[in-house]
Amino acid sequence: MPTIVSDLGGLEHLSWVVTAYILASTASIPLWGELGDQYGRNGLFLAANGTASTTRAPSSSPPPPPAWSCRWCTASPPRSRACTCGPWSRAC
Repeated sequence: MPTIVSDLGGLEHLSWVVTAYILASTASIPLWGELGDQYGRNGLFLAANGTASTTRAPSSSPPPPPAWSCRWCTASPPRSRACTCGPWSRAC
């Protein structure tokens, strides 16, 4: 929301952004109700959650570790390796 408000020119336009969101959300309720009646509420719920999960998956994956992390982790003494390599333990 801050990005949208800053693109519109400042905080004085925040009420317009919130109003547009509420209006769009309210206007879509009958559509979702009708789709739920036609296809079943459980099926629609599962489809919506599947779509949301699928679209969020790429953004929730961790970034790749730096190239030096594996060499640095293996060069560490065994007693301190857990502390040194903790953030990149998947890659080491």
